[in-house]
Amino acid sequence: MLKYLIPCLFTLKLMAQPLASINYSVRDGLPQSQVYAGFQDARGYLWFGTQGGGLGRFDGKAFQTFLPSFYISAIAEDADKTLWVGTTKGAFRKRNLDFEAVQTADNQSHNFRAFAQTKNGALLIGSEKGVWIWQEKVQKIQKLNLHNDLDKTAVYALFSDEKGVWIASNKGAFCYQNDGKLMVLPQFLGFSMQAINKDKSGNYWFVTYDKGIFVLRGSDLKTVKTIVHPDFDHATCCFVANDGKIWIGTDNKGVMQLNEKESIWKKWSETENLPNNNIRQIFQDSWHNTWICTSGGGVSRLLEQNFTHFNTQNGLLNDRIYALCEGKDNTLWCAVGNSGVMSYDGIGFHKPLTDSLLSILHVRTMAVDNNGRIWLGTEGDGIVLMDSFQNQKLTTAQGLSSNHIKSLVIDKNNHAWAATMYDGIVHIVPNDDGGFSIENIKEGIPDFLISTLKVDAANRVWFGTRSGLLGYVSNRKVAKVFRKTNGVPSADIRSIAFDNQGFIYIGTAGEGIFSAPLNQANLVFSPIKTVRFYAKNIYLLQFDKQNNLWAGSEHGVEKFIFDKQKNVSDVLHFGKNEGFVGIETCHNAVLCDATGTLWFGTLNGLTKHFPSNDAQKTGVPKLHFEQITLSYQPLQQTPFAAFASSSGGIKQGLVLPYYQNNVGFNFKSVHLNSDGVMQYRWMLKGAETEWSPLSTQEAVNYAQLTSGDYVFMVQATMDGVTFSEPISAPFRIAKPFWQMLWFRILAVVLLALSIYFVVKYRENKIRAKENALREQLEMKNNLLTLEQKALQLQMNPHFIFNVLTGVQSLIVNQKTDEAREQISNFAQLMRNILSNSRKPLISLKEEIETLDGYLHIEQQSQKADFGYHIEVVQNIDIEEVKLPPMLLQPFVENALIHGISRLTRKGRIHISFDLQGETLHCCITDNGIGREKSAELKGLSPKKHQSAAIAITTERLKFITHTVQGTPSGEGVLEPLKISDILDADGHVGGTKVEVWIGVEVF
Repeated sequence: MLKYLIPCLFTLKLMAQPLASINYSVRDGLPQSQVYAGFQDARGYLWFGTQGGGLGRFDGKAFQTFLPSFYISAIAEDADKTLWVGTTKGAFRKRNLDFEAVQTADNQSHNFRAFAQTKNGALLIGSEKGVWIWQEKVQKIQKLNLHNDLDKTAVYALFSDEKGVWIASNKGAFCYQNDGKLMVLPQFLGFSMQAINKDKSGNYWFVTYDKGIFVLRGSDLKTVKTIVHPDFDHATCCFVANDGKIWIGTDNKGVMQLNEKESIWKKWSETENLPNNNIRQIFQDSWHNTWICTSGGGVSRLLEQNFTHFNTQNGLLNDRIYALCEGKDNTLWCAVGNSGVMSYDGIGFHKPLTDSLLSILHVRTMAVDNNGRIWLGTEGDGIVLMDSFQNQKLTTAQGLSSNHIKSLVIDKNNHAWAATMYDGIVHIVPNDDGGFSIENIKEGIPDFLISTLKVDAANRVWFGTRSGLLGYVSNRKVAKVFRKTNGVPSADIRSIAFDNQGFIYIGTAGEGIFSAPLNQANLVFSPIKTVRFYAKNIYLLQFDKQNNLWAGSEHGVEKFIFDKQKNVSDVLHFGKNEGFVGIETCHNAVLCDATGTLWFGTLNGLTKHFPSNDAQKTGVPKLHFEQITLSYQPLQQTPFAAFASSSGGIKQGLVLPYYQNNVGFNFKSVHLNSDGVMQYRWMLKGAETEWSPLSTQEAVNYAQLTSGDYVFMVQATMDGVTFSEPISAPFRIAKPFWQMLWFRILAVVLLALSIYFVVKYRENKIRAKENALREQLEMKNNLLTLEQKALQLQMNPHFIFNVLTGVQSLIVNQKTDEAREQISNFAQLMRNILSNSRKPLISLKEEIETLDGYLHIEQQSQKADFGYHIEVVQNIDIEEVKLPPMLLQPFVENALIHGISRLTRKGRIHISFDLQGETLHCCITDNGIGREKSAELKGLSPKKHQSAAIAITTERLKFITHTVQGTPSGEGVLEPLKISDILDADGHVGGTKVEVWIGVEVF
């Protein structure tokens, strides 16, 4: 069985190169140090399951804890991007912003250790007793009975591929195939199988706890090789990285990594800075970072960039590296805090052997001359020269203006130049006898607070000051000074660098980097133009062999890449997350050695960068929706919860009513390789046509949206150039009912009907008005006709004949006075009748006068003897009551002629007036023979007997007064004329009563 042993392939030490890593523990926010599971979800978050501390979520900056106090051994995500967590108390799945327990079919709690999904979407779950399956329909986890050995043993890991789900259990290895059948690997029965994985060649790796690792060919599952070595004892996990490297974790010896292309194993353990040797899981995130979960040491993130970091654990006397230089033998020299200097030969760090004094100097600047001597500028001890023969010391006693040296350079003539703290520049020239000529240059220096010195290709010594002045020394004097008028910012000039194309660059405190071409007679500086700038507080500048500019700050280093036109084409930032774990650089502590390797001195050690043409692969941020809100409520808490996706976005098909038009979007981006500030831009398609300006805002709300189709889109960026793929949330706001087609059709129909009915109504109204006008005209015409007829009746020829005959009789009988009076009365009556006939209305007084005149003349003309009486109710002002003329005379005449004229006794006529509101009630009674007797005498039917005058007057009354209210009976509306017989005590007719109701005007 053990066919292939490989102890010869191990390189147990990394040639004194420590493992670059970032370790996270409880003090960094990790819930607990025993981490048994790690996973990255679709949003980019990292999840870590601990033993008793619960679940920790990491966004690259901080941890957030879920399910506190739980023991968690497995984390996975299904095809729907739902996060599942396996604990000793069962399985949980993420719902919205929290986790919910998932019920099992037996309603018991089980220790779930692993998850995997088959190609047909079935979710398998490994437990302490066999395999379970998630039943979507019943929303429960159901036990699978597959094999006697498997069903009762612990399942440690599940791995899914095209064959099915591979099961690593305490009793061997199995495969739950896509058709539901179980494949048993008999050669592994009884083995404690910890993990199963598949490499890039298609071979399966079966990792056992104590019997080695077995590699089987994927096509026929034949053993390719067997790996047995003490370093693989107690293996716990297996991971195949994107680059094909295979990682094996153990519970007592750390991590093993195989690069199959080179057939080289590498080992990392606590000796190489792993926080703990007990490895529980290994995985990679989307940015190709490798994460190692340990039991007891938290989580470690391996950094495989081209950086190697050294600190006191690697032999340095102090973590602060203030200055660097390269000796003549390519040995690296560094100023170590306040502990002097040390050298590095590629194997380790060493103290100088020549002088014990060198180990206590406060060295702040270093340089190497053409003779290989190391010049050390100190803080208080002047300048020290180291060589293989002897060390020399230059102080104020030898002529230096100050013992505090800020910067030190060697020019092409092998002369040394030193910038002192407060006393200008010192020029040191070696003599042939081994001594030195020292010259202190102060004249022409505008500011003695000099920060840095640098020699250009023309052998000019450039200096930068704290007040933002830049100049150079030529021929041992200050030749030129550049100020703000030359574009130099008013800030501390900390560093100066020259490229190989004749440009000078200055790094400033807080203002960034400025440059100018040296071929100009009068330099004009301008800030370098770049799409992004992570820091402007520059501590150092250095060009590498590819003419890329490196700038150091308190946040790490940046690499500026230039195109042929000297424009910055890209800027790469390296901080803690990118492998530059020293983080804050020291003032001008930088070196590009003969091999092109860059060395950086930091406050946290020494960092080495290997030359590489590969661009930094930071990747784009992962962007997701945290929450969608509707009227400031989470979508999950509204009636539209079914459209809330598990990823935080919106499912297709969401249609909101027109009054639900306040929609908000909360989003967040995760990038584990960036220390920069995340920015966003967004656009609501359907309402906006351009992206918004970049903003750090992580929530957008839209209110009062009109009906229509919308798609909210958002992108994230760290640099303003490279953007993540946009994520989108589609939705529709329905039209209000008044904008719907059916409503518009109905509205058009109703409008048409309304127009039709309005037109019809207007037409009918006009017609009615015309009819009323015509009826009114006809009524007026009829009324005039009736009035003419009434006038004609009142001017009855018989009446006139009788009056004139009576007058003639009075004259014959020589009763001239009476005849004269009769003529006068008749003339007055005729004048009144003619006068009243011209008026539409006359007063009741005029009517009474006319009736009285008429009856008085009739008394003189008629043979029958009769008397009359006209009565007016006392509350009537007869002058204020107006009524139509010539209404009552026909009734009085009728009573006189047809009732009283045939009496043998004296007749009596009584006329009364009573005002009831605006209705005048007139009652005319006589004691004549009655209507029936009068009709018999005329030979007429009583029912048909009605004089022409009465008929005409009745018609006039109908025109004048259509309705008469307030009749004595109180029964409503009666006709304006009522004629009835008067009966005596025996029931015989004793006269006639005529009642007339006339509508009048009262003034």
